[in-house]
Amino acid sequence: MAATDGAFSPGQGQPIIFSGVITNTGDEELNNITCADDPVTDLTGVPASLAPGASATITGSYVPDPAATGPFTDALTCSGTGAISGTAFAQSQRHV
Repeated sequence: MAATDGAFSPGQGQPIIFSGVITNTGDEELNNITCADDPVTDLTGVPASLAPGASATITGSYVPDPAATGPFTDALTCSGTGAISGTAFAQSQRHV
């Protein structure tokens, strides 16, 4: 599983919008895909499974504390289990 990140550039009091792409770079379907993002709690676009070579775009947003100053960091971690091998795969991305 591979992940690439999207760019964000928030203004004070404005939401930081995250967009990341996950891709199954392996040769078997990945099932039971879960994604977590710190500090985003509401993610959309997380697929239940990904075929080999398939991609999915994961999005979310949050508004940082108005007293906070950047840079802000974001971390997305996704994992899934190989349909044939039963092997767990995970990929993280972190960006500022």
